[in-house]
Amino acid sequence: MSGGPTPQPTLPTQLGPFNWNPITFNGTDAHGQMQVTLYSNGGYNFNGSFTDPDIYDLDDSLVFMIASSTGVLYTFTHSGSMQGWGDRWLEGGSETDSWENTGTNAAIQGGWADLCAGWRWQANAGVNFDIGSLYNDVKAIISAVEAIVQIVAVVT
Repeated sequence: MSGGPTPQPTLPTQLGPFNWNPITFNGTDAHGQMQVTLYSNGGYNFNGSFTDPDIYDLDDSLVFMIASSTGVLYTFTHSGSMQGWGDRWLEGGSETDSWENTGTNAAIQGGWADLCAGWRWQANAGVNFDIGSLYNDVKAIISAVEAIVQIVAVVT
């Protein structure tokens, strides 16, 4: 019989992609989708788009939060605008608000083992809505299940 250290389990190098598709809104035909992927080196990719096929201009907001097993909350937010076809016809502009945010965050890399041990995500989106309200709604939902000990704003 021989002995030696027990090998440690290998953690995944990627969590996600976490997808929300389709995103729809009451009272409008605007719609969209989003995706978040996290990487063990602290990298992230937060992307998505909203489309406004209606006549009126709309401002859009989205918040995505993922909580680790130890209660660290990582937040990703986006706000933008879409032009309705009435303004596009007169002024130009785009019916689509698309974003692609990639980068690295040391807190993701530092908290990787805790994220891999367990996570919970929640997202909320609105049109012509204050992003602060969306943020507070999602935080309250996650806090009802997990004790939040730290908030890391990854993308705002």
